[in-house]
Amino acid sequence: MLLNQKYSQPALAYASRRGERCFGLHLNLSEGRSMSDPARELAYTVSYATFYLQFSAGERAARMREIEYQLDYGLRHIAATHLDTHHHIHTFPLYWLPMMRAARRHGLRWVRNTYTFFSGDALHKLAARRVYRALLQHHGLRTTDYFFSLSYFIEHIGEIERLPENSTIEVMCHPQTGNRDYEILKSRDMQRIAGEFQLVSYATIR
Repeated sequence: MLLNQKYSQPALAYASRRGERCFGLHLNLSEGRSMSDPARELAYTVSYATFYLQFSAGERAARMREIEYQLDYGLRHIAATHLDTHHHIHTFPLYWLPMMRAARRHGLRWVRNTYTFFSGDALHKLAARRVYRALLQHHGLRTTDYFFSLSYFIEHIGEIERLPENSTIEVMCHPQTGNRDYEILKSRDMQRIAGEFQLVSYATIR
């Protein structure tokens, strides 16, 4: 659930009416306007050098305030199941600890996983993933065992079908009429594969 977009209000109203705990909070610190300070424009920032050298102390503090504001605002409207971020910036080391501490303070126990791959990943990225998971555990937070895009999931279904039976996998897709994710979801391959997995939400996962 993105909170600072044009149609966020009707989306929150819909989620509230449903009364189901099946929506995550998708914090946005990289695009659009700040909710805590509407005069401030949010920008995509990953680089440590950019964040610590070019941004003022006030800018850094403003981003930390925005994390708290969006969490507090979202949780006043819906009982969210998990925390996520636009452009997945919560998985970048720059935001690891602020996001984890904020999630714990607000009573969230699940955080979306970072990308996982079967091969071809750089050693420093593999090491970063292990550190990330260790920090999540230290903060009392949980995540799924695997996280794939829909196209990667389909293309590597052979390896995925050989994973341990109780593995938890999040498959991310952005379907809209005519795009690749939409066509994959309609495909016979997807219909066949869907029967081999138990579909759960963050609210029901164990």
